[in-house]
Amino acid sequence: MPTCVSINNIMGHYSPLEDDSVKLATGDVCKVITGCHIDGWGSNAALTCTVGASESNKVTGPANDVSVACHAAMLAAQRAIRIGNTNNDVTRAIARVCEEFKVNQVEAVLSHKILKYCIDSNDTIISKETSTQQVNEWSFAAGDVIGLDVYVSTGEGVPKEDE
Repeated sequence: MPTCVSINNIMGHYSPLEDDSVKLATGDVCKVITGCHIDGWGSNAALTCTVGASESNKVTGPANDVSVACHAAMLAAQRAIRIGNTNNDVTRAIARVCEEFKVNQVEAVLSHKILKYCIDSNDTIISKETSTQQVNEWSFAAGDVIGLDVYVSTGEGVPKEDE
């Protein structure tokens, strides 16, 4: 998944083949994720935008709400990642922002501590704990590298698998 383009309700890691490609339309919410490895350390970056949005064509309604909420939740999660805090502090920070914006954090989304040659170690941060989805608590330490994934939804926040 060196580059993925996810549109609207497709959360992530979508890399369509040429036959499955679609043309983006004005108003589509599009997330582009790109990644690389540098000396064995993996890194991803993502950008979410609304197609056709501009200074004269502002995004409003749910598309704007969810984008702003996700950005604010990401910033809150980043601030919660500090020495002595735990992964549960990050989960709570995301939940507080989502509650404020009246959106839902998406279930089953895990962020991982990144190790050399490993982008998904066993030390994880869950976006939303449920009765059936929980992770072990652990504390952040100096030198930790975290691959942070934050997804929010105007819907229920329950992902559904697709082809």
